[in-house]
Amino acid sequence: MKTTDVQGTKTYILDVPATAWTDCSAAVTAIQSGAEALCPQSLGDLTRSRNVTEYSCISSNDSRKSTGKITYGDFTIELLFDPSDAAGQKALYDAMENNTPIILAMESPATTGNGDIVWTEALVSGDSISYPVDGLVGYSVTLAPYGGYTRCPAS
Repeated sequence: MKTTDVQGTKTYILDVPATAWTDCSAAVTAIQSGAEALCPQSLGDLTRSRNVTEYSCISSNDSRKSTGKITYGDFTIELLFDPSDAAGQKALYDAMENNTPIILAMESPATTGNGDIVWTEALVSGDSISYPVDGLVGYSVTLAPYGGYTRCPAS
């Protein structure tokens, strides 16, 4: 079984392109030229689910189930607050402030070429700056993905 270490994962923030990427090669090139959000502490969980409806028969103990559409759960990324990160963290802040969608991409570590990349279009639905006692200032951003996740395998 092959596993992937999370240490070394890069996080990129991009504007949503006017024209959709045609394939993973175009996506990877665009993503790697995007702004990198510095020093992520946690990237949250990318989740998706389907509602299941059960239909019970009144004439017997039989039942049937059907599944609905896929929905994508909100997730929160946590970063060490860096006021000098004029690209990555500022892009997240601006997306919240201006109600504009972004692309968030995570690239797992790679020994050669690019790592496995997962990306999604999302809206920033919340952010916070925390000031913990005996700690570093943190910046947390909650993202509401739409349209699914796309995975581009390592190459």
